[in-house]
Amino acid sequence: MMKQFDLRNTIIPLSLLQATNHFHKMQSGESMEIICNDADPASDIRTILPAGRFEVVSVEDNYQNGNGYRTVIRKL
Repeated sequence: MMKQFDLRNTIIPLSLLQATNHFHKMQSGESMEIICNDADPASDIRTILPAGRFEVVSVEDNYQNGNGYRTVIRKL
């Protein structure tokens, strides 16, 4: 089951911390979905995760007809 982090209309630093903590608990091959109001938090999560430990599976910049940005990452 893929964990979803909907960061729309949230306090971003706290939400990013929760998503990062979840990432560290994930097993190799598991994925998580991050949904944001704009592209900055999705970019931030890719910056703060350990390099070489994940891959971006998909990026959708018109999620739910313009209601956000969606990024799916998979732990390697």
